[in-house]
Amino acid sequence: MDFIKFVNSKDIRKYLYDIDYQLNGEQKLFLVDNCYHFPLTERLMAFEEILNEPDENILIRNPVFFKNHNFNKGALEKESLHELTQNIIKKDATILENFLREENNCYYEVKVLQDGVISRLNFTTARLSSLETAFQWYRHNYALEDIKHVDIVQITKNYIFDKPDDECGYADKYIVGYFNSNLKLLHLSNYAIKFEEPLLSATTEKLLVHLPMPFKQGDILERKKSGIMTIWQSNAINEPFENGMPFVFESSNPDDTLSKGECMYDIKFKGFYFDKKRQYILNCDGYEHTYDLEYYRKPLEGKERFLKILSMKLKDKASVPDEAVRIAYEYCRTLAMQKELEDTNECFDFDIMKYLSDDR
Repeated sequence: MDFIKFVNSKDIRKYLYDIDYQLNGEQKLFLVDNCYHFPLTERLMAFEEILNEPDENILIRNPVFFKNHNFNKGALEKESLHELTQNIIKKDATILENFLREENNCYYEVKVLQDGVISRLNFTTARLSSLETAFQWYRHNYALEDIKHVDIVQITKNYIFDKPDDECGYADKYIVGYFNSNLKLLHLSNYAIKFEEPLLSATTEKLLVHLPMPFKQGDILERKKSGIMTIWQSNAINEPFENGMPFVFESSNPDDTLSKGECMYDIKFKGFYFDKKRQYILNCDGYEHTYDLEYYRKPLEGKERFLKILSMKLKDKASVPDEAVRIAYEYCRTLAMQKELEDTNECFDFDIMKYLSDDR
């Protein structure tokens, strides 16, 4: 089976094909588990394919999942790839069984993400009685011509309780299903079922897999719009910028030293971007790496034209004088401030504008 196809980014996929990169077992498991553009049924088949290959010992590189917690000694713990894969299959199967089961003490809600924009998230006002009713609601509200704008359909099965369930540990219990526009199930997130070991630790978050990427310092990139689903799935990701928003890539950490057995807490990338809320502020921050980065191919407009200058500067420090960079930044920042002022003026009440005029 071709496991590189499970990489979310088309640019990283192409790069891995070009260099004839050979995936090891834990990389295959990581990619299948974190893929969101193939249905769950196909990913489960890929899990089974991993079990047909030779077993191998994998390193647990995330200390959160150490059983002995020998942080000071620096000892890395190992685990069977087949055992982890089998437990992930059991875990997904259990969550899926509970998600599909019809129960009286549950109701369903639907949210639809359109064109990768969070603000276009539509909420149902009603509590739907079944999963089939939730499907019918979606089909009724989204005709065939509207489906092309749909990225993700999120259906949440909510459990109703009079008080928090101490056994489960959650006050609010729910299971979230993520579907594509044709209602093919992609992923499940569980906040209702309490798992004991070993299923509790059946997650690829312990692997922290490194993959080679084609991106260099100064490249202008974006995160795939459908990558917003990874934000819904994990509280660890707190994106201050919208998916599909351009940024200048600076670095990623860790690099290929991770494959040598170093213990790392996070895989992150850093980039320069214009703050979405404070439009004229240029930030440089790091974000969790999910292998869904792609080259930004649309034209840069407004203040974001400055990213061209910054890109050139990072690729070659001598390409643009420092003073030219400063002037270009001030120019683009001024454009953003003017646009923000125009938007604010449009919100002014007409009477307020009269009081601010010279006549009054």
